[in-house]
Amino acid sequence: MVTLDSAPLAHRGADTDEFLIVCCGCKRLRVGPMEFVVMDPYELWEKRESISHTLCPECANLYYGFSRNHYAKIVRKET
Repeated sequence: MVTLDSAPLAHRGADTDEFLIVCCGCKRLRVGPMEFVVMDPYELWEKRESISHTLCPECANLYYGFSRNHYAKIVRKET
């Protein structure tokens, strides 16, 4: 498990400067466009960070049948 202090958040994009992004399916923390890590949710609550949500590639596949390539196109905002 990763702690908030040790999570590699240096890869945050412009859209995530103010928010921690969590997968709404599996609750993993987004640390890169296609990278999510297991995180203790109570630590997020204790830090009182602003949190938003998305789906990680695995949950997008599980719930919507998106392949990893299709998910990557969505992340890169390709049509």
